[in-house]
Amino acid sequence: MEKYKIVSITHSDGTPRTDGRYPQRIGRICEKPKVFIGQPLFVNYIYKADGTDYRGFTLRTSLVRRVSESGGRITVETMNSIYEFEKVEE
Repeated sequence: MEKYKIVSITHSDGTPRTDGRYPQRIGRICEKPKVFIGQPLFVNYIYKADGTDYRGFTLRTSLVRRVSESGGRITVETMNSIYEFEKVEE
């Protein structure tokens, strides 16, 4: 299973999301996001940033507008935020 780390979450204008639980999500390890335009993104967590097991927990976002993948990085733009994921090397 490919693992990815959430490296940033920003507003659509690029400013960091510091509201709510967003800061806690940075650094979490998850399964490779399966992205479908026009549907919510479901992020299946594996570990918290501190390494604590977090399997069984999922993040559901607003609807996906765009996605791009390049060089081990995935960028997902939803209606409300932009999520950056980076592949974790085993």
